[in-house]
Amino acid sequence: MDRSGTLQFKSRHTTFPSTPSATFSDDGSDVPYLQVNYINDDNEIYNIVNLTRVGGTAQQAQDAGSQGKYLIRTLQRTGLFNNSDTEVLEAANFLLGKFKDAIIRFDDLVVDLTEASTSNQNTVLAREVGDVVKIELTPPGSGSPSQITSNEIIDGISFNITPDLFTISYKLSNADVQAFMRLDNALFGIIGTDKLGY
Repeated sequence: MDRSGTLQFKSRHTTFPSTPSATFSDDGSDVPYLQVNYINDDNEIYNIVNLTRVGGTAQQAQDAGSQGKYLIRTLQRTGLFNNSDTEVLEAANFLLGKFKDAIIRFDDLVVDLTEASTSNQNTVLAREVGDVVKIELTPPGSGSPSQITSNEIIDGISFNITPDLFTISYKLSNADVQAFMRLDNALFGIIGTDKLGY
């Protein structure tokens, strides 16, 4: 659903924007946010992925390096409606690439528009589902890294409006682990980092 209320369909081959459309930071350098929730644990690590389609044979993708680091973590799905086992194997490799390593996963971001500048209000209100935004988080203390940055895809937008407060919440997912290789692109065109496709 876009900002005008029009339903939008995007296929799995739809590419995300090449550059972040906005940067949200807690250090005062960009659009400030009220709260960011993130996951920094091993609950979403899978290094063996077993997928089976209806009428097909089981397809498996696994990563020995991840298994050595995090032990064996299995994701299993059956009854898939893919057209071929080759397509199921490609999906298994995609999921393996997405979940084999522990990364900080930003879950949602809350922005307070009540005290925001007009420029920041316009930036926040212009965001759409599917936009790529950059999140900057400064951990407490003086450790390393001094700031955590991540490119995130906006998966959902919700509003909370009261007489005293106007906040917008973005539901997020990591853009770097979902992006595919794009030639001549500084963000999604890094050989050995970005996936070629699925």
